Amino acid sequence: MKKTTALVTLLVLLLSAAASGAEEILSLDRSRLAAFARRYPGDDWASTRRQVMADYFSIVNRDLSEQRRMNYAVYVDRSAAQYGLDPFVVAAVMIHRSGLDWLSKGEGEYGLMRVDWTANKAWIVKEDSRIDEPRILMKPVLNVRMGCALMADRLTLSGRSYDEMVARFYGRGGLSASSEIERHYRNMAQSFRESVEARRP
Repeated sequence: MKKTTALVTLLVLLLSAAASGAEEILSLDRSRLAAFARRYPGDDWASTRRQVMADYFSIVNRDLSEQRRMNYAVYVDRSAAQYGLDPFVVAAVMIHRSGLDWLSKGEGEYGLMRVDWTANKAWIVKEDSRIDEPRILMKPVLNVRMGCALMADRLTLSGRSYDEMVARFYGRGGLSASSEIERHYRNMAQSFRESVEARRP
């Protein structure tokens, strides 16, 4: 019942955004939703974050099995924690870049996070010697980890600003691309806030 309610909430959020044609930009650095989401890091809220992402993944890509959706959510949550990232930003970028298709590739980019093998081959092999060809890079757990490692570097290069990082490195297509990432973030962060508030006494 709780899972059904969460999915209905996510669907309402998506339909509301579509109906309004909203192009409103959500600041990934300064919005109340972002501040709330980052107020609950760590293992205590891991299961809640992961369920929120898995439920949202089911709406974005209905072809994913329940197990695969949860696996992706776990990979994102663990790697985001390892590299000090907001997991919902990672998930939003992943959705935008690949549509959650782990076989996604093109222009030298591979996997869920569309990691650029051509530009980053030497660094990737140095970071993890097991990843010595694109086929291995496409393995979801490794791809998400490498994608998070790159994102952490890009966040540093962007002065720790998620807004600047998204626009600079993930906003291909200009404002519409950045808006799509921010919209996915808003939907997940809103669902997370509602889940947290529901658990409060």
